Amino acid sequence: MAWQQSSAFAEEVPFLTEPVAVPLNIAIVDDERELTKLLVMVLNASGRFNVVATATSGAEALNIVEDRNVDALLVDLCLPGLNGIMVLERLRETAPGLPVVIMSGFPIVDVYSRGARGYLEKHGDLEDFPTKLFNLLVSAG
Repeated sequence: MAWQQSSAFAEEVPFLTEPVAVPLNIAIVDDERELTKLLVMVLNASGRFNVVATATSGAEALNIVEDRNVDALLVDLCLPGLNGIMVLERLRETAPGLPVVIMSGFPIVDVYSRGARGYLEKHGDLEDFPTKLFNLLVSAG
């Protein structure tokens, strides 16, 4: 099965440019398991996201896109095997419309030229993380 937006998402938010009436189905890809657990709790509690899958490697991320209906991916830059940029490049070939936000502990990373929807620092205050992520995903590419 190839990547496709969830039907509720596609009906409510064509092209991710309008306010979202339903939570976005998102997958988190990070090899830091404790951070992933925290992000799942924070994003689900925000009401803007439904975390439908998590992965700890780039290869797992690509499998998620093939197997699940996701509206977006939140991908760590530094992953074992395929790093976040490699995942992003592969997704531009197999799922070019899928919004991807890269996150990293590094303060500035140019991911926009590679086709990412945005970049977020992952170590910091998580209180506004869902809002920042949501704004990146619904902004015009």
